[in-house]
Amino acid sequence: MEREEPSAEQVAAAEALFECFGRCQRNLKLYPHYHANCVEVLGEFVRLLQAFHQAHGDLVVAVTSKGLALGERLVAPARGREDLAVGFYVDGVRELTVRAGAEPEEAREIALLFFRVANEQDLDSLLLLWESELPSLDYAALNSLTDPWDPPEDFSEEQVLYLNQLNAEVERRVSGWTQGLRPGPYVPQATASAEAPRPATAAAEAVLAALEVVEHEPLEHHGAALDALRAEARAWTGGRLLVNVVGHTVDGLALAPEVVSPRDAEWLFRRALDLALEGRDPGLLADLLECFRAAREEGGGEDAAFARLLDSLLDPALCDRVLAMVKGGAGAAPDTLRRVLDCLGAPGVEAAAKLYAARRGTPLAQELFEFACARLERAPRAAKHFLGAEVPALEAQRALAAVEERVRDEKELAELLAVARGHPSEVVSKKATKLWHKRTEEGKVEVLGRLLAAPGRELRLDALARMQAMKLVAILPRLKEAIASPDFLERDAAEQRAHFEALRRLGGLAAVGFLQQQCQRSTGIFRRKAAKDVRFLAREALEALRAEREGAE
Repeated sequence: MEREEPSAEQVAAAEALFECFGRCQRNLKLYPHYHANCVEVLGEFVRLLQAFHQAHGDLVVAVTSKGLALGERLVAPARGREDLAVGFYVDGVRELTVRAGAEPEEAREIALLFFRVANEQDLDSLLLLWESELPSLDYAALNSLTDPWDPPEDFSEEQVLYLNQLNAEVERRVSGWTQGLRPGPYVPQATASAEAPRPATAAAEAVLAALEVVEHEPLEHHGAALDALRAEARAWTGGRLLVNVVGHTVDGLALAPEVVSPRDAEWLFRRALDLALEGRDPGLLADLLECFRAAREEGGGEDAAFARLLDSLLDPALCDRVLAMVKGGAGAAPDTLRRVLDCLGAPGVEAAAKLYAARRGTPLAQELFEFACARLERAPRAAKHFLGAEVPALEAQRALAAVEERVRDEKELAELLAVARGHPSEVVSKKATKLWHKRTEEGKVEVLGRLLAAPGRELRLDALARMQAMKLVAILPRLKEAIASPDFLERDAAEQRAHFEALRRLGGLAAVGFLQQQCQRSTGIFRRKAAKDVRFLAREALEALRAEREGAE
């Protein structure tokens, strides 16, 4: 469905908006975004964008080699290398949509994103759009890895030839990257767990018969059969038989521990795991572990001793043995290895991450990467193996997205972000820094502390409101530093009162000593009036604290 041709009013409003963005661009080159000049011009951009939305709805512009267009009308002609349209066009973006309803803060973020695209020549604007996750900003783009670019009509013969060369190079690289990454269908190795049951020894037959009887007559004790089980287990070669015996023993131990000896059962369980590991049989190991996990989830919690026994089987030492088996060349199919690691819980996620580091660059490494990222909540610190400087940027970005979604503990998150902030990819390090500012206490203190010293009054008041809403007690030293600074005397009474109010609410009785110091604050002869006002506000805050304490008592 074709869009209607824009009206003259729409074109004029869009031209005014992008002309304002040009002023934003010039100011942001000279000053930080919190500078008064930038705050003012960004505010104008927000007002013009909201006015366009109110009058005309969504803003949809085409990205062309000649500039940004509304319909067939250019509203922001390209003006050289440092240009918004050029920055998007070369990365394959062909349309931008800013949807109506964008909040002022989001509109400012959009303007700052546009500035980066226009001025950072090495930036991947398409990746930046994807990472920004701005709900009101949408885009349409070419698939730069698979879709060749058709030459525009105004290209010269030389330009068309160069574009054809680029398309051929893309095709060559994609073929090189994908060659060998799609192996044929995996055929499981013939493991004991997949075999038909072999004829069992007489002792094994007695064991199975005894366990069948235990199911129906749980009070009858078949000691002879269990003794035979212990004596003959070393001779078993049928994996399926072993899994059946283990399964029956688990059931018997859970339902009738007075019949099935816990000591004999534990010996059987550990010996079965040893057989799977020593025989380098990942399929058998997966079957055994799933049997133990199912028992733990279904009924192991009712008997503390039974639960402890099952938990002791799935210990970190077992993970080390699994790693040694796989690194030693055991031919585990990816799905079988995932089954094994999944049963091991948190240690299994850690083991997957370590194995990824050892097998980086192989198809198995990708399987392990996906497995661990999907289960990071079990072992968050495993993500450090995916965020180091040696990890490719795209994988580090995906791991960082998983960390953002699944890691909730602030201390663990801070440790992981510290690793990611040291990544050589600018995209990864900046994303990690942004998350650090947003999700960790230390990061919030740094951001709001900088805003307390910002030149804009509104920015400082906004910082005071946000720290109180967050109950960010850790920022008290920065807040005291701001109040004690000489510049504080130059601020108006309303802002000074807001500082003392934030100090009182966040600090409580811990702020009394500092307030008493401010009650004695002195200054030079030309600032006596300002110092007097500060002393008054400090006494007022002390009185409020005293009243709160008396009310609580």
